[in-house]
Amino acid sequence: MKKTLLTYLFLLSTCFAHEFWLNPEKFFFSKGETATIFLQVGENFEGSPWKGTITRLSLFSSFGEKQIKSEIDTAKRSVKVTLENEGTNILVLQNKPSKIELEAEKFNAYLQEDGLDEILEYRKKNNQENSVGREIYERCAKLLLKVGERSDKNFSRNTNLPLEILPLANPYAGVFGKRKKIHFKINFQGKPAGNLTIKFWQKIGTELIKQETKTNAWGEVSFEFLAKGKIMLSCVKMIPHTNPTEADWHSYWASLVFGYE
Repeated sequence: MKKTLLTYLFLLSTCFAHEFWLNPEKFFFSKGETATIFLQVGENFEGSPWKGTITRLSLFSSFGEKQIKSEIDTAKRSVKVTLENEGTNILVLQNKPSKIELEAEKFNAYLQEDGLDEILEYRKKNNQENSVGREIYERCAKLLLKVGERSDKNFSRNTNLPLEILPLANPYAGVFGKRKKIHFKINFQGKPAGNLTIKFWQKIGTELIKQETKTNAWGEVSFEFLAKGKIMLSCVKMIPHTNPTEADWHSYWASLVFGYE
């Protein structure tokens, strides 16, 4: 059974890359510098260029939101953003929702892999376990960058993503290289997302560290880690699609990236 599941997950990964993240060339900038951000899909911080359509690209500083008009480098699949304000800057990206259909076994394996137990259970109870999975999915990505020496509370700003990961403490505060424990809150459509599987990825050199847990009733989780390398939190929320003739499900994929290199 285990080998069969692994086979399905491998087949799934070839047609539907799980994680999407904003991958900067570095995380620390001087005021006025231009950041190059690569758009990546994949797993374990190993990605390939993302080729979706951007519908929202915004930069938040302590001075508010600025819509970014950035042409995508079609060869490198990257965007450039000039960082004009010191403090924690948040880059937010949303995409044009996309549709995917997966064979029943692949869809069930994907649900199991991403902790979408309630959807899997619904399919079983409603005799849909052997039916094709028809899904609309969209990306909700955030990136935290440190600009200059100024410290502010912008790191916890709600940017009104449908599914959003909010740090409750500043990842860039304190001494880098030391161990931190940070609490995060996950909101879905403005409300706490309880019982949601949250994945934590950390890449330090060639070492990959992974953690996984579920949010409590208040939509909160905490992770303990060394302030080194680069870090991503990710999660998926799936709900019934509002138009059953178009798709069965609508999923939202959120990521939050920050780092110390």
